[in-house]
Amino acid sequence: PKVADALRAADARARERLRELLAGERGALRHWDGAEIESRIEVLLALFGGMPIRRLMNPGLKRDALIAAIRPVVRTVLT
Repeated sequence: PKVADALRAADARARERLRELLAGERGALRHWDGAEIESRIEVLLALFGGMPIRRLMNPGLKRDALIAAIRPVVRTVLT
């Protein structure tokens, strides 16, 4: 339980920082409502949080190709 609590607290801090960055005064998502912002933050965290696992599972993953594929996805989430 202590490890799970620590992980959840770290996740909450990461979500709050992203919310401040993305929905703040100059943030890309400042015009969206709260539920939409939260959903988009979850998508970003899932995308980037899963990258280390993908790298472990597929060590031959081509970094440059992956970045090229991720870039339009992130743009879409942020617009």
